[in-house]
Amino acid sequence: MPGLRTCDGVPNTITADLDIVGGRGVVTAFNSHAVAPDDPLYRWHGCARRILEGVDFPAAETAGQARVRLTLR
Repeated sequence: MPGLRTCDGVPNTITADLDIVGGRGVVTAFNSHAVAPDDPLYRWHGCARRILEGVDFPAAETAGQARVRLTLR
């Protein structure tokens, strides 16, 4: 969470869709929109994606999808 607060323009509440494989997540969408790090309206996507993809998730034998809702305060 502290890392997400450093992302310029990140909203207070975000929903991240991830594909998780072997304990590592790959962000596929934020707030039901495809990741768009080059779009000026969604400039924070690249920063938030790098941070969330650095998180260790519980490892499973098969790939899975997850939706995480985060509230930054």
